[in-house]
Amino acid sequence: MKILELGKTFIRKTTQILQDKICNYSAKRKYLPPEIQIRPQPLSDIFDGQINLRYLQRGEAINEGRSAVVYDILDHPDLVARIKFGRRFKPEKLSFKNADPNRHIIAGTDDFSVTIMKKLKGYPLHGKHWQIMEDPQFHVYFPQLEAIKAIPDEAFIKYYEDILKLRQMGYDFDTNNPNNILYDASKKIFNLVDIEPVKGIKPEVTIEDFYPFIDGARLRRYYSICTDPTRKTIQQEARTFLDRIADIGKRIGVNLKMKDFDPDNPIPPFLTCLYHNKKLRLYQSR
Repeated sequence: MKILELGKTFIRKTTQILQDKICNYSAKRKYLPPEIQIRPQPLSDIFDGQINLRYLQRGEAINEGRSAVVYDILDHPDLVARIKFGRRFKPEKLSFKNADPNRHIIAGTDDFSVTIMKKLKGYPLHGKHWQIMEDPQFHVYFPQLEAIKAIPDEAFIKYYEDILKLRQMGYDFDTNNPNNILYDASKKIFNLVDIEPVKGIKPEVTIEDFYPFIDGARLRRYYSICTDPTRKTIQQEARTFLDRIADIGKRIGVNLKMKDFDPDNPIPPFLTCLYHNKKLRLYQSR
């Protein structure tokens, strides 16, 4: 294995030297006008003189989305690897990509099933490894709600503005998943992850985009298994938070309100009924 690796290193360095010579030769040619002189770029696995893709090693899982898991990268605390479910991390298949500041991608496979991204600061709203079908843990859920309630209004305003800007540029992310929203307590801002280009999306923000803060995607499961006193607490917490968001919307001239019943999306209807205390039994888990 060592001999094979040394051979690969030799070939890579030899290729680098040859490409450098080609670049120098091209730069010295006098018979082409400067605007059309060709300067081939040397092949390299190095980015910013620090990242060698071939030697990257996957660390522990730190977050999970609807279609992929995010891992730390050993010896690179500012990077993460996003790996789609069912795919393997193979550094030899990585290559540097044109930087997209909205998606924070540095490198990846050709099909982007594995991507190397800049690590954004912050912590998922409801803890690591959040799963929509996990059994609720009330002793964890309510303290997390208290922490979210303590976040300043300015953070929610910037969150709104960031989503609107992304959608105006043709991007979006799953706002039902709290893992996609990281709160940086040091800067008191939200960082958004798992952003993808989307066609045909309306450039607007609604109250539904704030549901992950009260774990709207999993709240129906919470509600269905708890007792009446806890249900009343959940209902009050949800209403208090949504009222706060609606008031923040008024301050910035936006009408964020509960939408009408939508049979194709079971989460907002449940929260709408929870908010208005109407026909909650229809949306309990069976």
